[in-house]
Amino acid sequence: MNDQNIKDVRSDEPIDSMTEEMDFQPAEGSGALRFFITLILGIAIGFGGAWLYFGFGDLDVGAEDGVADGKTEEKGNTPVSEAGALVSVAISDQSAGSRVALAKVVFDRTGWVAVYEDNEGAPGKILGAQIFDKGENAGVVELLRPTEVGKIYYAILHSDNGNREFDLTDDLQMTDKSGKAVSQSFKAI
Repeated sequence: MNDQNIKDVRSDEPIDSMTEEMDFQPAEGSGALRFFITLILGIAIGFGGAWLYFGFGDLDVGAEDGVADGKTEEKGNTPVSEAGALVSVAISDQSAGSRVALAKVVFDRTGWVAVYEDNEGAPGKILGAQIFDKGENAGVVELLRPTEVGKIYYAILHSDNGNREFDLTDDLQMTDKSGKAVSQSFKAI
């Protein structure tokens, strides 16, 4: 086919097929609709990703199972549960080792159980910590250093600041209504 036989239908003039640029335009409305749908999906996916990344799924927005709104109040920089009985830990004396078994842990929100060694009758250095979700749980805390036979240790509850990574400066000890740390001592046997 000869290039000189091709004519522009708009002007009846011959087209140099190798050099002339074609002006393609989508049908009216189809591009705008596709753009709008893509924009809405992008925004929804962005908000959903941020929601998951920043852990907003753990927020307690109302009363559940008779619990008083799950709110906390600040008392000397230590989160205090409105209903002191909503957080607790139960642990018994157990064999020395690099793991501590918790019989029962109850949280009114996501929190940590940290195992401390004894320092002259008071909690000393932290040996390990494990995160637990809201509700009643049982579990194990893996320790960085094993417990020793005959020594006393403490399981102390800490709040979680939302990032699910234990940080002693941000994940503060939880207290009861009297201001005492929610804890339970145990002996390695």
